[in-house]
Amino acid sequence: MKNTKKGLKSWHSSTLFQRALNAKNENSYWRYVRELRSRGTIETFNSASELCLGSNSRSRQLGVDVLCQLGEGFPFRNESLKILHKMLKIEKSPKVLDAILVGIGHSQKPEDTFGVWRISSFRNQRSEDVRQGVVFALLCRTDRISVSTMKHLSRDKSPMVRDWATFGLGTQIDLDTPGIRKALIERINDSDCNTRGEALLGLAKRKDSRVRPFLIQELDQEEVSSMVIEAATELGDKTLLPYIDQQIASADEDTDDLWLYIAKESRDALAHPNKE
Repeated sequence: MKNTKKGLKSWHSSTLFQRALNAKNENSYWRYVRELRSRGTIETFNSASELCLGSNSRSRQLGVDVLCQLGEGFPFRNESLKILHKMLKIEKSPKVLDAILVGIGHSQKPEDTFGVWRISSFRNQRSEDVRQGVVFALLCRTDRISVSTMKHLSRDKSPMVRDWATFGLGTQIDLDTPGIRKALIERINDSDCNTRGEALLGLAKRKDSRVRPFLIQELDQEEVSSMVIEAATELGDKTLLPYIDQQIASADEDTDDLWLYIAKESRDALAHPNKE
Protein backbone atom coordinates (compact mmCIF):
# COMPACT_ATOMS: atom_id res chain seq x y z
CA MET A 1 0.00 0.00 0.00
CA LYS A 2 1.39 3.40 -0.99
CA ASN A 3 2.10 5.80 1.89
CA THR A 4 0.29 9.14 1.69
CA LYS A 5 0.56 12.65 3.06
CA LYS A 6 -0.96 11.50 6.35
CA GLY A 7 2.58 11.10 7.67
CA LEU A 8 4.42 8.38 9.52
CA LYS A 9 1.48 7.52 11.77
CA SER A 10 -0.28 5.97 8.78
CA TRP A 11 2.68 3.72 7.98
CA HIS A 12 2.84 0.06 8.95
CA SER A 13 5.44 -0.68 11.61
CA SER A 14 7.18 -3.12 9.27
CA THR A 15 7.67 -0.26 6.79
CA LEU A 16 9.08 1.99 9.49
CA PHE A 17 11.56 -0.66 10.59
CA GLN A 18 12.70 -1.18 7.00
CA ARG A 19 13.01 2.55 6.34
CA ALA A 20 15.03 3.01 9.53
CA LEU A 21 17.41 0.23 8.50
CA ASN A 22 17.93 1.88 5.12
CA ALA A 23 17.95 5.50 6.32
CA LYS A 24 20.54 7.65 4.56
CA ASN A 25 21.05 10.09 7.44
CA GLU A 26 20.64 10.42 11.20
CA ASN A 27 17.62 12.75 11.01
CA SER A 28 15.61 10.28 8.95
CA TYR A 29 16.67 7.37 11.13
CA TRP A 30 15.53 9.04 14.34
CA ARG A 31 12.22 10.16 12.81
CA TYR A 32 11.39 6.50 12.15
CA VAL A 33 12.67 5.39 15.57
CA ARG A 34 10.61 8.02 17.40
CA GLU A 35 7.46 6.92 15.60
CA LEU A 36 8.15 3.26 16.40
CA ARG A 37 8.77 4.13 20.04
CA SER A 38 5.37 5.78 20.22
CA ARG A 39 3.73 2.44 19.36
CA GLY A 40 3.80 0.55 22.65
CA THR A 41 2.35 -2.64 21.20
CA ILE A 42 3.45 -6.22 21.68
CA GLU A 43 3.98 -6.45 17.92
CA THR A 44 6.48 -3.58 17.95
CA PHE A 45 8.21 -5.05 21.01
CA ASN A 46 8.52 -8.45 19.35
CA SER A 47 9.88 -6.98 16.12
CA ALA A 48 12.47 -4.89 17.96
CA SER A 49 13.44 -7.88 20.12
CA GLU A 50 14.03 -10.01 17.03
CA LEU A 51 16.30 -7.35 15.57
CA CYS A 52 18.37 -7.41 18.76
CA LEU A 53 19.24 -11.04 17.97
CA GLY A 54 20.34 -10.33 14.40
CA SER A 55 23.82 -10.88 12.97
CA ASN A 56 23.91 -7.36 11.53
CA SER A 57 25.06 -4.61 13.93
CA ARG A 58 22.80 -2.00 12.32
CA SER A 59 19.77 -4.23 12.94
CA ARG A 60 20.79 -4.80 16.55
CA GLN A 61 21.26 -1.07 17.10
CA LEU A 62 17.81 -0.34 15.69
CA GLY A 63 16.25 -2.99 17.92
CA VAL A 64 17.91 -1.47 20.98
CA ASP A 65 17.04 2.12 20.04
CA VAL A 66 13.37 1.20 19.75
CA LEU A 67 13.21 -0.97 22.88
CA CYS A 68 14.82 1.51 25.24
CA GLN A 69 11.91 3.98 25.17
CA LEU A 70 9.09 1.90 23.76
CA GLY A 71 5.57 3.04 24.59
CA GLU A 72 4.14 5.56 27.01
CA GLY A 73 5.18 4.60 30.52
CA PHE A 74 7.56 1.94 29.15
CA PRO A 75 5.13 -1.02 29.35
CA PHE A 76 7.91 -3.44 28.34
CA ARG A 77 10.57 -1.98 30.65
CA ASN A 78 11.45 -5.19 32.50
CA GLU A 79 11.45 -7.37 29.39
CA SER A 80 13.56 -4.83 27.50
CA LEU A 81 16.09 -4.54 30.34
CA LYS A 82 16.59 -8.31 30.35
CA ILE A 83 17.39 -8.18 26.65
CA LEU A 84 19.75 -5.21 27.01
CA HIS A 85 21.71 -6.75 29.88
CA LYS A 86 21.97 -10.06 28.01
CA MET A 87 23.30 -8.24 24.94
CA LEU A 88 25.83 -6.37 27.07
CA LYS A 89 27.53 -9.68 27.88
CA ILE A 90 28.37 -10.49 24.24
CA GLU A 91 28.14 -7.33 22.12
CA LYS A 92 31.33 -6.15 20.36
CA SER A 93 30.17 -3.29 18.13
CA PRO A 94 30.91 0.12 19.75
CA LYS A 95 27.80 1.67 18.21
CA VAL A 96 25.55 -1.07 19.55
CA LEU A 97 27.26 -1.02 22.95
CA ASP A 98 26.65 2.72 23.16
CA ALA A 99 22.98 2.19 22.28
CA ILE A 100 22.64 -0.56 24.90
CA LEU A 101 24.21 1.56 27.64
CA VAL A 102 22.06 4.57 26.78
CA GLY A 103 19.05 2.25 26.70
CA ILE A 104 19.83 0.99 30.19
CA GLY A 105 20.18 4.58 31.36
CA HIS A 106 16.73 5.39 30.00
CA SER A 107 15.05 2.25 31.30
CA GLN A 108 16.62 1.16 34.58
CA LYS A 109 15.73 3.00 37.78
CA PRO A 110 18.66 4.51 39.74
CA GLU A 111 17.91 2.46 42.83
CA ASP A 112 18.17 -0.77 40.80
CA THR A 113 21.89 -1.62 40.83
CA PHE A 114 21.60 -4.77 38.75
CA GLY A 115 24.43 -5.02 36.24
CA VAL A 116 26.40 -1.94 37.38
CA TRP A 117 29.59 -3.98 37.67
CA ARG A 118 29.36 -5.07 34.04
CA ILE A 119 28.47 -1.54 32.92
CA SER A 120 31.53 -0.22 34.79
CA SER A 121 33.75 -2.75 33.01
CA PHE A 122 33.39 -0.70 29.81
CA ARG A 123 34.84 2.46 31.34
CA ASN A 124 38.20 2.03 29.59
CA GLN A 125 36.81 1.18 26.15
CA ARG A 126 38.64 2.76 23.24
CA SER A 127 35.41 4.23 21.90
CA GLU A 128 34.57 7.65 23.32
CA ASP A 129 30.88 7.00 22.63
CA VAL A 130 30.94 3.80 24.68
CA ARG A 131 32.60 5.57 27.61
CA GLN A 132 29.97 8.29 27.45
CA GLY A 133 27.34 5.55 27.30
CA VAL A 134 28.74 4.20 30.58
CA VAL A 135 28.24 7.64 32.15
CA PHE A 136 24.67 7.83 30.87
CA ALA A 137 23.87 4.35 32.18
CA LEU A 138 25.14 5.25 35.66
CA LEU A 139 23.67 8.75 36.03
CA CYS A 140 21.82 9.38 39.32
CA ARG A 141 23.22 6.24 40.97
CA THR A 142 24.86 6.46 44.38
CA ASP A 143 26.17 2.92 44.86
CA ARG A 144 29.91 2.52 45.37
CA ILE A 145 30.70 1.08 41.92
CA SER A 146 28.76 3.75 40.03
CA VAL A 147 30.30 6.64 41.97
CA SER A 148 33.80 5.19 41.61
CA THR A 149 33.26 4.81 37.86
CA MET A 150 32.02 8.39 37.55
CA LYS A 151 35.09 9.67 39.38
CA HIS A 152 37.30 7.68 37.02
CA LEU A 153 35.52 9.02 33.93
CA SER A 154 35.63 12.60 35.21
CA ARG A 155 39.36 12.34 34.39
CA ASP A 156 38.76 10.93 30.90
CA LYS A 157 40.80 12.22 27.96
CA SER A 158 37.58 13.16 26.14
CA PRO A 159 36.10 16.56 27.13
CA MET A 160 32.62 15.25 26.37
CA VAL A 161 33.03 12.30 28.74
CA ARG A 162 34.60 14.47 31.46
CA ASP A 163 31.74 16.95 31.13
CA TRP A 164 29.03 14.31 31.53
CA ALA A 165 30.80 12.46 34.35
CA THR A 166 31.39 15.71 36.27
CA PHE A 167 27.74 16.62 35.69
CA GLY A 168 26.78 13.21 37.12
CA LEU A 169 28.91 13.67 40.23
CA GLY A 170 28.19 17.33 40.77
CA THR A 171 24.46 17.85 40.35
CA GLN A 172 22.75 14.56 39.57
CA ILE A 173 23.31 13.08 43.02
CA ASP A 174 23.13 14.66 46.48
CA LEU A 175 25.78 12.34 47.91
CA ASP A 176 28.54 14.37 49.55
CA THR A 177 31.82 12.62 50.31
CA PRO A 178 35.48 13.71 50.45
CA GLY A 179 36.10 11.56 47.37
CA ILE A 180 33.40 13.29 45.33
CA ARG A 181 34.63 16.72 46.39
CA LYS A 182 38.18 15.74 45.46
CA ALA A 183 37.05 14.65 42.00
CA LEU A 184 35.22 17.95 41.50
CA ILE A 185 38.18 20.01 42.77
CA GLU A 186 40.36 18.28 40.17
CA ARG A 187 38.10 19.64 37.42
CA ILE A 188 37.77 23.33 38.39
CA ASN A 189 40.71 24.26 36.13
CA ASP A 190 39.70 21.90 33.34
CA SER A 191 40.50 23.04 29.80
CA ASP A 192 36.86 22.40 28.86
CA CYS A 193 34.59 25.23 30.00
CA ASN A 194 31.52 23.00 30.41
CA THR A 195 33.42 20.58 32.64
CA ARG A 196 34.74 23.50 34.71
CA GLY A 197 31.24 24.85 35.09
CA GLU A 198 29.86 21.49 36.23
CA ALA A 199 32.65 21.16 38.80
CA LEU A 200 32.07 24.67 40.14
CA LEU A 201 28.33 24.09 40.39
CA GLY A 202 28.77 20.72 42.11
CA LEU A 203 31.10 22.17 44.73
CA ALA A 204 28.91 25.23 45.25
CA LYS A 205 25.87 23.02 45.86
CA ARG A 206 27.92 21.33 48.59
CA LYS A 207 28.82 24.76 50.06
CA ASP A 208 32.54 24.07 49.63
CA SER A 209 34.26 27.41 50.34
CA ARG A 210 37.31 26.40 48.29
CA VAL A 211 35.31 27.16 45.17
CA ARG A 212 35.04 30.92 45.87
CA PRO A 213 38.35 32.12 44.34
CA PHE A 214 37.72 30.03 41.26
CA LEU A 215 34.27 31.54 40.87
CA ILE A 216 35.77 35.02 41.11
CA GLN A 217 38.33 34.06 38.49
CA GLU A 218 35.52 32.93 36.15
CA LEU A 219 33.25 35.89 36.90
CA ASP A 220 36.08 38.28 36.02
CA GLN A 221 36.19 36.94 32.48
CA GLU A 222 34.55 38.73 29.57
CA GLU A 223 32.51 35.65 28.65
CA VAL A 224 30.82 33.94 31.61
CA SER A 225 28.50 30.96 31.37
CA SER A 226 25.15 30.96 33.14
CA MET A 227 26.34 27.84 34.97
CA VAL A 228 29.07 29.87 36.71
CA ILE A 229 26.54 32.49 37.80
CA GLU A 230 24.25 29.74 39.06
CA ALA A 231 27.19 28.29 41.02
CA ALA A 232 27.83 31.66 42.66
CA THR A 233 24.19 31.76 43.73
CA GLU A 234 24.31 28.19 45.05
CA LEU A 235 27.35 28.99 47.18
CA GLY A 236 25.28 31.70 48.86
CA ASP A 237 28.20 34.10 49.34
CA LYS A 238 26.86 37.65 48.94
CA THR A 239 30.36 39.04 48.41
CA LEU A 240 30.03 37.62 44.89
CA LEU A 241 27.09 39.94 44.08
CA PRO A 242 29.25 42.76 42.66
CA TYR A 243 30.78 40.34 40.16
CA ILE A 244 27.36 39.20 38.97
CA ASP A 245 26.12 42.81 38.84
CA GLN A 246 29.16 43.67 36.73
CA GLN A 247 28.33 40.91 34.28
CA ILE A 248 24.68 42.00 34.00
CA ALA A 249 25.70 45.65 33.56
CA SER A 250 27.99 44.72 30.67
CA ALA A 251 25.12 43.16 28.70
CA ASP A 252 24.34 44.75 25.32
CA GLU A 253 22.13 44.09 22.30
CA ASP A 254 24.20 41.03 21.41
CA THR A 255 23.73 39.38 24.80
CA ASP A 256 21.67 36.21 24.75
CA ASP A 257 18.22 36.84 26.25
CA LEU A 258 18.16 33.51 28.09
CA TRP A 259 21.59 34.14 29.62
CA LEU A 260 20.48 37.57 30.82
CA TYR A 261 17.26 36.17 32.30
CA ILE A 262 19.14 33.43 34.17
CA ALA A 263 21.75 35.92 35.39
CA LYS A 264 19.11 38.29 36.77
CA GLU A 265 17.16 35.46 38.41
CA SER A 266 20.34 34.10 40.00
CA ARG A 267 21.39 37.56 41.14
CA ASP A 268 18.01 38.15 42.82
CA ALA A 269 18.10 34.73 44.47
CA LEU A 270 21.52 35.46 45.95
CA ALA A 271 20.54 38.95 47.08
CA HIS A 272 17.26 37.77 48.66
CA PRO A 273 17.74 34.10 49.66
CA ASN A 274 14.58 33.94 51.80
CA LYS A 275 12.28 35.54 49.26
CA GLU A 276 9.46 33.24 48.15
